[in-house]
Amino acid sequence: MDLRRHLAILRPAAPLIVGMVGLAVVVAFVVSLLLPRIYESRATLYVGQALSEAQLDYNGLLASQILTQTYGRLATTRPVLEAVIQDQHLQTTPEELQANVSTEIPLEGTLLVIVARSDDPGIAAGIANSVAQQLLSRAPKDDPKQVADQKARLAQLDSTIARVEAEANKLRGLATLTAAQSDRLDLLGERLVAFGQARAAVLAEMRAGSPNALTLVDPATAPAFPVGPSRVLIVGVTGAVALALVVLLIYVIDAFRPEDPRMTAKRTDRRPA
Repeated sequence: MDLRRHLAILRPAAPLIVGMVGLAVVVAFVVSLLLPRIYESRATLYVGQALSEAQLDYNGLLASQILTQTYGRLATTRPVLEAVIQDQHLQTTPEELQANVSTEIPLEGTLLVIVARSDDPGIAAGIANSVAQQLLSRAPKDDPKQVADQKARLAQLDSTIARVEAEANKLRGLATLTAAQSDRLDLLGERLVAFGQARAAVLAEMRAGSPNALTLVDPATAPAFPVGPSRVLIVGVTGAVALALVVLLIYVIDAFRPEDPRMTAKRTDRRPA
C-alpha cells in the first residue's frame, strides 16, 4: 500500500482522529489530577565506628559493611514497622506499611538509607525518621562498665609511664653512670616502649567503638515535590495509545468496506486482453 493510499484512508478521518485523541488526552489529564500524589523522604544512617577517627580499623569496616545489610533487612521487619505505626499513630497495617518502606545501601558502603513513601510529605518524613530511630534503639550501646575499665587502665598506664620517665630522666641527668645504672636505664627504655604500645592499644580500643554502632547522619525532611505519578507520562502514553487504536480502527473499517463498483471496473479495463 503506497503513501497515497494511506492518505486516502486517513484524510477523511482526520477530524475523528484529532477528536478521539484530544478526548483521551483530556480524560487522562483529569484522571491524573485525581490520582493521589506520592512523596518520598529519606533518612541516612552510618553503621560502624566514628568517621572522626584518623585511622579506621579495616576489620571493623568490613564487619560494618556486612552489618549494614542486616540493618537494612531489619528496617522492614514486622516488630520495627509495628513500633513505627504506634509511634506515628498511623491507621495502617505492617503489611501495608512495608510496601511503602524500603532501604538503599550503596555498594560496599556503610551507609543505610531509609526510604518512606506517602501521599503526605510530612507523614513520609515521619515514617523514615521513626524507622531510623527504631534501628538506633536496637543497636548495641557502649557498656558503661567496659568504658570505665578502659579509662582506669589508661590512667594506670599514664601514671606508670610518668613514673618510669621520671626515673629514666634522673639517670640521664647523671654525669657518669655505673654499669648497674646503665643497665637500669636500658631496662627503663624497654619498659617505656612496652607501656607506650599498651597505651596505644587501649586508646585504639576506646576510639574504635563497635562495628554494630549506628549514627543518624541525615534525618528525613518533608519533600517539597512528589515523585509520582507523572502527569506528563500518563497523558503522553494515553494519547499515543488512543492514536494507535483510532488509526487501527480506521484501517479495519476500510478493509471490510464494500469496494466501489466503478473502481472494480477501472481495474478490469486496465487488464491486458
